Amino acid sequence: MNAKVTPGFIQGHKKYTEAGTGKGAFAGVIWNQAPIEVALGEGLRERIDQCVQIGASTAAANMEYADEPSSPGEFPRRVTGLLAENITSEVAGSGLNAAGRFGVLVNEADGKDLIYALFLETGTKKMLPRPWLSLTLAEVWGQWKSILGNPGTPYVGK
Repeated sequence: MNAKVTPGFIQGHKKYTEAGTGKGAFAGVIWNQAPIEVALGEGLRERIDQCVQIGASTAAANMEYADEPSSPGEFPRRVTGLLAENITSEVAGSGLNAAGRFGVLVNEADGKDLIYALFLETGTKKMLPRPWLSLTLAEVWGQWKSILGNPGTPYVGK
């Protein structure tokens, strides 16, 4: 996992962000450690992996090809498919130190910079957000809760 990335936190419908030095965008979970230890014990890494794979596949599936750009607040639409093709997941650590994330975890693909994944999520001075990570987390959070038990607080990091 990229230690240079400082996460932003999403709680309910309010978004609290902190500037990060890493490129790209990802999503994951901050765990309430005590309930996780009791509820999950063995197999936590595998369950986290299952969750972030669900997140990655859901995010990519929600980016549909269309002739017109997406509207603010919607999932971005596919033009070239480069963004959706580069949404992946990973898990690091083991036991209660396991952590997973999904999103665009590389800086470039096919020689093209993927920083626009972050710009879509957060918006820019000239474009309102197309919050694909936030929308994906909202969609999959119920599945994650059923897989993990009491997983804590979702966040979107940059």
